[in-house]
Amino acid sequence: MKKKSKSNDVVLRANDMKFSNGASYSGAIKSISDKRPHGHGIYFYPDHLDKSVGNHQYIGNFKNAKFHGYGEYLSKDYNYKGEFKNQKFDGKGEYSKEGYLYKGNFKNNKPHGKGEVIFFEIDTIYIGTFKNGLRHGYGISRSYKNKKVRANYKGKWVNGLRSGYGIFDYGDGGFYKGQWKNDIMNGNGILTETKGKQAGEVYTGIWKNGKKNGTFIFKDKKGKKRKELWKDDNFIKFIK
Repeated sequence: MKKKSKSNDVVLRANDMKFSNGASYSGAIKSISDKRPHGHGIYFYPDHLDKSVGNHQYIGNFKNAKFHGYGEYLSKDYNYKGEFKNQKFDGKGEYSKEGYLYKGNFKNNKPHGKGEVIFFEIDTIYIGTFKNGLRHGYGISRSYKNKKVRANYKGKWVNGLRSGYGIFDYGDGGFYKGQWKNDIMNGNGILTETKGKQAGEVYTGIWKNGKKNGTFIFKDKKGKKRKELWKDDNFIKFIK
């Protein structure tokens, strides 16, 4: 003998529910007495028919009237498709707006964990980790579409800025390996030339605010070394 289904197992639907703010909903509800969106449905915002705004709506899963589970949010300012938790982006998703596209993990509405972001206007893609919406941890930044631009950075980030150890390839034959702070070279580092007449030359020393400052060990292409004094990227003198 088959058991009767419990009321909680029944998917209840309400079509064309209207709300006092002008919004409407079509989809599953929690119960006959509790008509809150619960399960899969479509929520139309009050301005969804306004052509200047666009198709402003949410299609996906609800829990106790909140976006919860997988869904797609469409609006004039941005679009999001992915996982929600209690009305917030939480889990894997894709967020896009004019000039910007992020794919990866979210937490509390912000990129958090592994992901990648494309800044179309400045032709840059970042692939790595995020924290509270900012690039944080290890990541790679390079040109997104222009293959001729070979400049790139691989290394540590802190609160959206290059900080810690990183490698910057200038793309024209030189690269820097060393410390960064607040998005510029700062601390111990090594600058190596790989192309042209300077190929094989190496500078080892300390950078301050992106410039060579202090004593540097210079090694020429034949391996011969000498000490030099630099200040604000300007050569001062040889040191015996």
